[in-house]
Amino acid sequence: MNKCAYENRAKTQESLDYAANNPMIDKNEERRKKEKKELEKWEKVKKRKPFKNYFLILLIVITVTYVVDELTSNINGTIKTDVIRFFYNIIGSDVNSDEFNAASGNFFVLSLLLYSGVLLAPFYKSLADRFGRRIFLAINTLGMALGMFICMIAPNLVVYLLGSMIMIFVTPNDFHVMYIMEVSPAKHRNKIASITKSLGLLSVSLLGVLRLIFVPDGAGAEAWRYVYLVPVILTVIVGALSFFLVQETPVFVNKRIEYLKQTDEERNQKEEEIKKDASKAQGGVKNAIKYIFQNKQLKWIFIAGLLYALGSGATNYYESVFQIMGSQEAIGVAIVCFPIANAILTSVTGFISDKVGRKKAILFLGIAACVTLVTYVSGAWLNLGGVVVGILYGIFIGCLYSASDILYLVMPAESTPTNLRASVVGTMSLMLFVGTAASWGVIIVFQMLVKDWGLASLATIPFLALAIIITMIKTKETNGIDLDTLTGKEFE
Repeated sequence: MNKCAYENRAKTQESLDYAANNPMIDKNEERRKKEKKELEKWEKVKKRKPFKNYFLILLIVITVTYVVDELTSNINGTIKTDVIRFFYNIIGSDVNSDEFNAASGNFFVLSLLLYSGVLLAPFYKSLADRFGRRIFLAINTLGMALGMFICMIAPNLVVYLLGSMIMIFVTPNDFHVMYIMEVSPAKHRNKIASITKSLGLLSVSLLGVLRLIFVPDGAGAEAWRYVYLVPVILTVIVGALSFFLVQETPVFVNKRIEYLKQTDEERNQKEEEIKKDASKAQGGVKNAIKYIFQNKQLKWIFIAGLLYALGSGATNYYESVFQIMGSQEAIGVAIVCFPIANAILTSVTGFISDKVGRKKAILFLGIAACVTLVTYVSGAWLNLGGVVVGILYGIFIGCLYSASDILYLVMPAESTPTNLRASVVGTMSLMLFVGTAASWGVIIVFQMLVKDWGLASLATIPFLALAIIITMIKTKETNGIDLDTLTGKEFE
């Protein structure tokens, strides 16, 4: 062996020995190779031109995704009393009876125990800041179908609640909302979101039609199962369309490419910056929580949102309020009518929000929600019929949910940079779920005290009022923010 070869062999061995004693070198090299492949993938995606009429197709798919999201969100509520009566074997019992109240309380407690899986939702949603929006849109939609299918065939209450847990896990993630936010022009963002959502809300009438068909007066104890069949089939179809037709959002692609092109030195520098400023983090629940409480705007949005969530419990027991009217036909008609009123109102609120701003829209809608909550409950007490009660309830939830969407989704999204947007919105959803779950408990407790679902629902009004006041005083307007250039510093 010549001297040169010997020296090269020695250097190679030395390098191998060094690598063996420093395993991070191999790991870093492996990471760089993976990131190089990922970078090539996203650069190809960036160069790929959307097919003809893609934006129109995207809006259609997103709209139908809204449809199945609303069906999934509402289906359990439309048949809740039937489910409780069946699994607790109290068929025919009045909804304000002690027997039904005890069953409702037990159902609530078990629901909270099994719904604990929702605590994982922020970790799941934050993955969209790493892997993209598209794949999770499809997975999320198919998860809705799975949850509803399990509920439909559930042999006992535990299995039913497991199916419900899946549904509750996937529906608040709202990846379709993120798509709308990231592909729409800033000045039309909330209009487009409201129009697509209003069409989704309108579809909830289908649940009322299905209830009228499958759960008429005198129907069998298990008739409620058939209400799930059509939504399950539709949701599977939409999930497939999301997977095969939807492309990644340009905003995410650009930000991901920017991150992958950074050197290790730049990333190390950024890590040091993140310790001082969480807005520079590349997603993650920990970073999102840190950023929420570091950023004054998001901190107050969270506090207001938590209070608003505490006031939203009335929406979980609307079918119990409808039961006061005493007729399955009236209940079914009310369930058909309320989504129509909700959709009409929601389609208008987007224009209002883009015109007058997010804060003024929340003020108007929040006050209107409090007023119409009183009127819808009064309509049930006076037995004004399914049409009137349904329309009044539809106006109530149209105002309530339109304001909550602005507060929970639009304002946080318009206050957070792209690299943290999904993580922040997902983390807020978890925190707000805690408030929502607590509001269910508030209503259960009040109902046991006053023995009237209507009066119990009215107990949520003070929380709504306080949330509105905090939003008006403590938060800054986000209307018209450019999401491409947003840094989060705009609200300091």
